[in-house]
Amino acid sequence: MANTYSISKNPIGIRLSPNDEFMFTWDDGTQETSIRVSLHGAKALGETFENLGYEREKGSIKIMQGKATGNWAWTPAE
Repeated sequence: MANTYSISKNPIGIRLSPNDEFMFTWDDGTQETSIRVSLHGAKALGETFENLGYEREKGSIKIMQGKATGNWAWTPAE
């Protein structure tokens, strides 16, 4: 099994602050770990884990920057 990561959106009821809007989870084949992160934290971790050879899980949120406005947005992966 390949090393994987996933980004999901935390429901408002479980957020401790506005900076933990997302949950970043990774599995190295032996252990699954999750941490609460901001939008920018999720984006940075996703890029880092992809550079380390991890694959984004199907159904994971994909974070991207809008071409017209430059604002960050997220969308579920296909």
